[in-house]
Amino acid sequence: MRLPFPVAAAAIIVTALVLTGCSPAPEDDWNTRLTPEWTVNATLMSQPVIADDSVLAYVHVSPDSEAIVAWNRANGKELWRSHALPARTAPGVDQFVAVIEKDGSWQVAYLAPRAVGDPVNAWMRLVVADARSGKDLLPQLQDAPIWTRRPEACKDSSTFCLEGFREGDEHTDRELVLADGGIVPDTDPDAGFSTNGFLVASHVSLSHDEVTTVRYGTNGEYAWWRSYEDIFGQGTDYTGGWAWHDEDEKLPVIGWGGQAAPKVTSYPASDVRDLTAGTTVALDRKTGRTLWSQKSTRSCTFSGRGVAPRAEGIMVLCRYRSGSLQRHFEEEGAPPQLVYKDVDLDVIGVDAASGEVVWTVRLGDEPRNYAYQEQPKAPWSDSEEHVIVTANGRRTLLDVRDGSRRELARDVLTPCRPHDTQVVLDSVWKNVRYAASQNMALCNEQGPVKSGTAPSPAALALAGLDIHDDVALVFNGRLAYFRRPAPARPATTTPGTPPPTSAG
Repeated sequence: MRLPFPVAAAAIIVTALVLTGCSPAPEDDWNTRLTPEWTVNATLMSQPVIADDSVLAYVHVSPDSEAIVAWNRANGKELWRSHALPARTAPGVDQFVAVIEKDGSWQVAYLAPRAVGDPVNAWMRLVVADARSGKDLLPQLQDAPIWTRRPEACKDSSTFCLEGFREGDEHTDRELVLADGGIVPDTDPDAGFSTNGFLVASHVSLSHDEVTTVRYGTNGEYAWWRSYEDIFGQGTDYTGGWAWHDEDEKLPVIGWGGQAAPKVTSYPASDVRDLTAGTTVALDRKTGRTLWSQKSTRSCTFSGRGVAPRAEGIMVLCRYRSGSLQRHFEEEGAPPQLVYKDVDLDVIGVDAASGEVVWTVRLGDEPRNYAYQEQPKAPWSDSEEHVIVTANGRRTLLDVRDGSRRELARDVLTPCRPHDTQVVLDSVWKNVRYAASQNMALCNEQGPVKSGTAPSPAALALAGLDIHDDVALVFNGRLAYFRRPAPARPATTTPGTPPPTSAG
């Protein structure tokens, strides 16, 4: 949940190969071009989700609002739409659609105004609707005002959960749950807890006090709390960004913290960020004690997984040996101008349980590995087992389990991510822009290719998509729906490893 805002030395670099003879496994197939079954021109604010015979997503509605929209899975025709609120969901947090299957049909939950014309800072309502028809299944919730972030499916996917509070309750964030047609506090001992702060993970909250405090809460109580600077070091604060992962109960609580951002009172304004200042830590769930830390690290721009572990519990982090970032803001809410200096970078694989660095790959000063303005040219991957880095000037496929790597041929089309589309949404957050959902494009060695080019099964697999089922995603700025790109995978098999290959 809730990420806001981001081999071994003996490994051999293999030159590009040409596939011949037998057909490759679907995850290895870079040559087949997949034509979408249908597309929709829309600015999506979330990745689409497939719920039975419907496809749902949040969509920007010009000039400053959004709607939840459902399309027919068979042909892409719009089934229904309804005005929705981002509510308390922060601009840097990815939006997602909450759906569950119940009694043989699919339901979707979203936040909406209680009445037409209500201001965004008024009490809101939870809507639970039939995913196919949009019918309001619980109209009585109109009379159950809440102040929350977006709903999500609870851990067991049996109902919907929220973070916030109800009208009449103490204004303290708690886990709320939909039960028996009403919204009640979650009595699960693992339910999160936050007072005078905001949740940034299932159990972790950050305070708004003069000194920022990190707190871990369960069962309506705090298990422990520590100051932010005590955990991450002097001069750090959540204003510089954060990333947390605490959903895997077998692992420690893992968090990233960086430099405090200076308070801006007038524009234009500039600041300089020390890229070596960030630290990733693991904290004991019972006591909050630091179990391990990796200094000078942060999430990598070539993947959106944050500090969440991947295959075999390995985290992929970028470790900065040196480097700084100057940010210049011409006006409030405008994207900053970025200037990087003296960057020297490694990518490392860290065992999430022990903190051990199990492999390291030197990347040096290659802007496609760290510079946001290079996104249109930079390869990108969100698959469980692989990332794409640029090493020695070449796109290189990196196995996160052991750090082994293989160069990709220059003409292979890999996933890349164009610059984020920024839009205005009417919400409780003022003078900010929201980023539209991450958009996948295709790049060769030089950068983006023409938008009419279709993806391969391997490209979709490297984007973290299950190509053995139907796929819906934001592709070239549109909603694109693909019938199952690959045969259903037998239960006894595992995904293949995309090899070095040529598109010939």
